Amino acid sequence: QYITIKGTNGQTEEYECNSENFRQPGAEVTCMIDSSVKIGNYRCLMLRTGGSDGLDFVRLDIYMNNELVQTVRASTAGRKYLTLDDRKSLEFCEGECDIDTKKCSDGQQ
Repeated sequence: QYITIKGTNGQTEEYECNSENFRQPGAEVTCMIDSSVKIGNYRCLMLRTGGSDGLDFVRLDIYMNNELVQTVRASTAGRKYLTLDDRKSLEFCEGECDIDTKKCSDGQQ
């Protein structure tokens, strides 16, 4: 799984989050990113899968500098799970939507 964090002043490089816990249903996965890019205030988390091994999750907690900046829950979108599969990407944004964004009410674009 790959992660990019976007902010008001730019975005990080794409980082690989490699954890054996991805293979264990119900397990908690933690990914730490240390980037020298000054992204400004947090805006979005983009997740991408590099293959066809799907990822189902019920909740994402995003922290920056040990501060919780966003929580994404599948139940907010009226779903049991949020699914990432088949080399797809999902982007979760906090706050106001960017121009040309079709949907932000549940934090998922």
